[in-house]
Amino acid sequence: MLSDKLEEGMEVILDYKTADAGKVYISSVLLKEGSLIALKPCYDDKGNIEDFSEGDVSLSIKGSNTVISNLKIVPVLYHGEKIYLTYGNRDDNDDQTYHRASVRYPVNADCKANDREAKLIDVSDHGFGIILNHKYKNGLWVELKYREVKVMGKIMQSKEVGIDTYFYGCKVDDADISGPFERLIMRQEEEFEDKLNEDEK
Repeated sequence: MLSDKLEEGMEVILDYKTADAGKVYISSVLLKEGSLIALKPCYDDKGNIEDFSEGDVSLSIKGSNTVISNLKIVPVLYHGEKIYLTYGNRDDNDDQTYHRASVRYPVNADCKANDREAKLIDVSDHGFGIILNHKYKNGLWVELKYREVKVMGKIMQSKEVGIDTYFYGCKVDDADISGPFERLIMRQEEEFEDKLNEDEK
């Protein structure tokens, strides 16, 4: 259960993917009562509370590589304040907890995937995540083109995040993690760390 993994005061990272984009928010556990968890609300660039209604949300504890995916989050009023309530996965019979090999750093920019228009959602020391309007099977290879980066990634996981729109987590061979791709990872890592530090102030 999600409540077994979280404690009051813990900082968590909410990774939100929709058909259009990917966003990362920093939150914290406000309250834990039984299987219900209350989280600090997150706001978009316009100051509106994010309602997480159109895509897929995963949660990781800050500093941990454990990820709980396919999370159900509901904005509610609690003692006059807006907060989030969550009780875990959308499908309680499906174990959606896994261990991420490395931290993902958000990019959220237009790119090309096998020469199709796509969105580069994130990068990591081992690969990248993209969203595009084309269905591929796990195990196939995708060529990513983004700015000076041109690299092949093998699809390791996939998930439908909208109508005919899919997220793909792709693994890059260690030998190809150099040059432009390595510089991209380092740049996004710096931006991500800056964002975390800003949210803590």
